[in-house]
Amino acid sequence: MRLLLASTLFIAFFYNISYAASNINIGYGTVTFDNAKATDEGIEGEASSLTFGYEKGRNNQAFSFGVNIYSIDDNEAFTNSTTGGIKSSSASGIGIFGDYGYKFYPSEKFILSLKAGYEAILDANRSIAYCSGCDYEKIDIDGGLYAQLGGRLYFNDYLGLNINYNKYFSPEDGLADAVYVNLIVGKSR
Repeated sequence: MRLLLASTLFIAFFYNISYAASNINIGYGTVTFDNAKATDEGIEGEASSLTFGYEKGRNNQAFSFGVNIYSIDDNEAFTNSTTGGIKSSSASGIGIFGDYGYKFYPSEKFILSLKAGYEAILDANRSIAYCSGCDYEKIDIDGGLYAQLGGRLYFNDYLGLNINYNKYFSPEDGLADAVYVNLIVGKSR
C-alpha cells in the first residue's frame, strides 16, 4: 500500500508539472527511532544512513525521491557457525522516499526549502551478510509521513551542499527524526 502511494505521488508530480532545474544528491544522515519502538525491536535509538536522491524543480516548487540505506546499531545480535567460522549478525534497512514542497531564495546561492513527504521502509533486518543458511530476523520499523526543513548553499551554478531535517508524524512506527547532509550536483534553478 505504501509503495503504491509513493509511486502514485511520484507519477502525478513528475508527469503533471513542467520542471526546469534538476539535481542528484548523495549524502550521509543520522536517524533517531522512537525509544519504545527501538527497545521492542532490540536496536539502539539511532542509526546511520547513506542517502541517494534526485530532485526536480521549477520556480518555487520542488519534488524529490530517493533511497536511504540504514546501518542500525543492534542490541540483539546473534551468532551462527559458518564455513568461515563463527559470525555475528548485523542490523540494516532500506527505505524509499518521495517529497514535494516549496523552495525560497533569500539569495542567489542560498535556498531554503519546506517539504512534506513519505518514507517507506522496504526491509529492515538482522542477519549475517553473505550467508545463505544463517538465521534472519525481521525488524519491524517504518517511516511514514514527514515534514522537512532544508537549507542549501550552492558554491557555483552546479555544485552545492544541502542540510535537511525530517520530523516524522508517526514516530511510534519507528523513525522519529532525521538529519541529512547531501552533496548536490545539478542546476540550482
